[in-house]
Amino acid sequence: MRSRTSSWIRRGAVASLLALLLACSSSDKPAEPAVAPSAAAGTAPRTAATACSMLGAETMSAIMGETLTAEPRDGRLATQNHTECHYFGTDHTRFRIMVSIQRSNVAAMVNGLKIPAHGTASESNPYADLGDGAKGIGPMVYIRAGSDLIGISSRSAFMDNPDIARRHRIASAILQAIASAQAAAHR
Repeated sequence: MRSRTSSWIRRGAVASLLALLLACSSSDKPAEPAVAPSAAAGTAPRTAATACSMLGAETMSAIMGETLTAEPRDGRLATQNHTECHYFGTDHTRFRIMVSIQRSNVAAMVNGLKIPAHGTASESNPYADLGDGAKGIGPMVYIRAGSDLIGISSRSAFMDNPDIARRHRIASAILQAIASAQAAAHR
């Protein structure tokens, strides 16, 4: 089971890195998407907090409806203004969900991933109404929130789950939890 999950995580990471490479190798200046920062819309202000410190195991357990453990994966990523947290079932063998926050090269990534500006959720993009714009790509949901790009990856929550409303609630709850943690840090 672990090797299938690891393979799936690697494929998601490779897809994300390819999109970033494509965006950064473009000779055209990346277009800035229309951004409408708004605390009411769940837009998160910039912060240096880690993904695991903003979304601890208890918070993510409540969002997912099951007991999870949190494992930070920040080491080599911190120098790239990127933080990542992986969540596992309590036996630590079942990968459940990953949350990453990218704080640099966000415009290039948004351009490369073709994330539309905030809009109305639709069948083709049920996440469009989250943050300043969002898009689901396979097991990943990318949400632009202010000057950050939040990535949420979970095969069980986003690919194997036909309940679009539940997938939207999970992504929305994660965005709101990050925004709340960042607001608390700025008080």
